[in-house]
Amino acid sequence: MRNPSDHYLRTINKDFDVDIEQGLDGTITATEAVNVLSDSYKSSNAYDHVQKRVQDICLKSGEALEKKGSHAGFITQCVVLTQRSFMNMYRDLGYYWLRLAIYIALCLCVGTIYYDIGHSYGSIQVINFFFNELLY
Repeated sequence: MRNPSDHYLRTINKDFDVDIEQGLDGTITATEAVNVLSDSYKSSNAYDHVQKRVQDICLKSGEALEKKGSHAGFITQCVVLTQRSFMNMYRDLGYYWLRLAIYIALCLCVGTIYYDIGHSYGSIQVINFFFNELLY
């Protein structure tokens, strides 16, 4: 349940040597994996096709491209990030239930501090004194 690009980045990143070694019984390191991927790509038909396409593009002449505002707008970014967040929540429900439980416990703890303290100046001073003593 991973994105293929994440898989390749994890494979070629030398920081994850331990993960790669554990997955392949210690037979290959990240450097060797990069070399295998590089060699297999260079010997593939896709490499030849890409090289030919790059040469064709280099031979073409034309006017310079102008830069347009091609980045997504604010609303589009918010929608995409919200969808990604919901997808992550869907994939790892236990983590978000745990976070919800922690937030509820935190709310109850803070709520009990302020429960029934009153509205007088003296009760506010008591809470202020308590937090000053607690923090310093």
